[in-house]
Amino acid sequence: MVRHETFPELVSGGTHSLRIQLLGGFRVILDERVIGETEWRLRKAAGLFKLLALSPRHQLHRERALELLWPDLEPKVATNN
Repeated sequence: MVRHETFPELVSGGTHSLRIQLLGGFRVILDERVIGETEWRLRKAAGLFKLLALSPRHQLHRERALELLWPDLEPKVATNN
């Protein structure tokens, strides 16, 4: 699955292309820059990015994100993540 969108306000100086590949390996392509799964400093950030990419309007309520990312943790511990 690849999502392709343009975001004029993403980076100053014009329209930029953002593509998100979720099947066959996770990677994000901003214009020509490829960010592979191993390049994310935090796996938590990559996991949240994937959830938001699949969510309607790229929005997800905080409690729902916590439930999906850390279902076995107490809410306070998950919030600290």
